[in-house]
Amino acid sequence: MNELEEQIKDFLISKSVEILNVDRFEIQWEEDLDEYGFESMKLNKLCLIINETFNIDVRPAIFLEYTSLLEFSQYLKKTYYQKVESILVS
Repeated sequence: MNELEEQIKDFLISKSVEILNVDRFEIQWEEDLDEYGFESMKLNKLCLIINETFNIDVRPAIFLEYTSLLEFSQYLKKTYYQKVESILVS
């Protein structure tokens, strides 16, 4: 995993911990989001945080296609590389 991938992983896991109010070890990077408590309102909140942080427009429906944080992180890196890198990698 390169630096950007690590930063995205840390970001997504930390925001998931905040939203779900769980311990970090409960977040399963490769598991489906619905396996550990993400439902529609919480996915909305995650999208809002992501959109505000990176100045992008991600909708909750994206999680129907990218069902784990790992898959979503790959999408985020591929689709919004410049914006994500400029915020996360210093």
